[in-house]
Amino acid sequence: MKQLLLAIFTILVCACSTCKVSTQNQISEIKFGRGGGFTNQKEVYSLSKKGELSKDGKLIKRVSCEDVERLFAIADSIDITFNEPDNLYWFIEIKGKEPRKFVWGGSSEVDRKLKDLYIELNNLK
Repeated sequence: MKQLLLAIFTILVCACSTCKVSTQNQISEIKFGRGGGFTNQKEVYSLSKKGELSKDGKLIKRVSCEDVERLFAIADSIDITFNEPDNLYWFIEIKGKEPRKFVWGGSSEVDRKLKDLYIELNNLK
């Protein structure tokens, strides 16, 4: 009986474990989304280092640890500043030791690395 309880406890602990993102990057969360237009509505998604993808604060799904690690590494490697919003705009906000926010509109020439990161984040939904 004790072995059965121990086995169940071990399975539950392993199933609930969180991602261990590299401590080299100081990112705690990546927010991304879009907004603007006639209604000026803003759609915000958030990816935590625990692998939790949420929309407007409500959990949508869990993302694999490998994907979180890869996306956080890409985000950490982006070394530009970009703030060119338009009527409709897209954004990525990287929260960490040094927070960074990138905003661009439809007519902006966006850095390829930044645009690829946005596409990958958007594909998580």
